[in-house]
Amino acid sequence: MDKKRTYTVPVLLIIATLLFFVIVVLYSKLLLTEQSAKTDKGIRLASSYTYCMLLASTLNDDVGRLSGTVSAEERLPIKGDIGKLELEMGECGSSVMVKAQELNGSTPEQAMLALNGVAQPLEAKLRNLGDHDGPLTAEESAIVQKVQTAGAEIQKTLQAYTVPTGDDRYRQMASGVEWPDIALQAFKQLQDLAAALQ
Repeated sequence: MDKKRTYTVPVLLIIATLLFFVIVVLYSKLLLTEQSAKTDKGIRLASSYTYCMLLASTLNDDVGRLSGTVSAEERLPIKGDIGKLELEMGECGSSVMVKAQELNGSTPEQAMLALNGVAQPLEAKLRNLGDHDGPLTAEESAIVQKVQTAGAEIQKTLQAYTVPTGDDRYRQMASGVEWPDIALQAFKQLQDLAAALQ
């Protein structure tokens, strides 16, 4: 009977050690999977944030180039550059702007509705801007000035956050560190621009 007890304790210790080892390995795998998922999410957000910066640049630089034109032919290549606005708005808005609003308490539906309320009027005003011969009208010049000014403000706002390039910064971005308030401020500026254009 004494021999059975001496084997029982070591066997139980071995089993407990193996279970502990399996638990540590499984938990490590779980942490690595979560870390990888967060890094991927951060990479997507960083890419979308870059589109937000491109959007601001298009509003400031490309729309601003329309102001000195005197013919529709001269505006055609510029309008081609402005045509990327829809892509930039979609990439920026559907990820960064919506996520920032969600982190601020909005539902995804409310965030998308707010985004559409900005994108549609802005794209509608710029779509046919200067599609006639001769220089821009006074109204069109005023629109260009408003858009260019707002684009410069949005550009300055977005430059307050440096887009991450390393895994740890991607994970911080996925966690909502630093950038949501900046994105919300830029979105508010876009809303103000859309309201001014209506």
